[in-house]
Amino acid sequence: MTRFDSISTLNGSRSNWKIKVRVIRMWDTYIPPMKQFRGNNLILLDDKHSRIHAFIYSSNVENLARQFEEGNVYIIQNFYVKDYIQTAIRLKKDDLFLIDIVGVVRDVQPLYHFTNMHDHDQSKIKFKITDGSSWIEIIFWDQLAEEFDKRRNKVTTQPPIIIIANIGVNRNSGIFYYY
Repeated sequence: MTRFDSISTLNGSRSNWKIKVRVIRMWDTYIPPMKQFRGNNLILLDDKHSRIHAFIYSSNVENLARQFEEGNVYIIQNFYVKDYIQTAIRLKKDDLFLIDIVGVVRDVQPLYHFTNMHDHDQSKIKFKITDGSSWIEIIFWDQLAEEFDKRRNKVTTQPPIIIIANIGVNRNSGIFYYY
């Protein structure tokens, strides 16, 4: 049986790493103001729910990045890892902020249709997402709930992974609202 390194063990000490990962997100990076293409970013997830940000420079994109597709699983080997440099930036206090959440979908309840107290028809769907160490409950409402319910029945890869971008957090009640 082939042994794979866990993302959590990767460091800059060597280059003969071998990982089995799912590409959960990909995007291009451009240098302003001329919009010069710099390379591809990938978020990779292994079977232990560890994540890492990978970058493919523009000189290697044609050979490497075009082979990757979001949602697929790949074996990647013989690569370098650069240590993360933490930078602290002082920002103004802002109680309203948006975050991105990535997780494995669990415990999806059936789509629920109801009439609210203002006599409007609504729908909602509840589910949990986990990163392997903790979980949160998510509620999608109306059109988003309907679309999620339609798409979740078409998912063929297991476990199903979701990326929720720009989610607003209500810190007072601990409930996550999608803005």
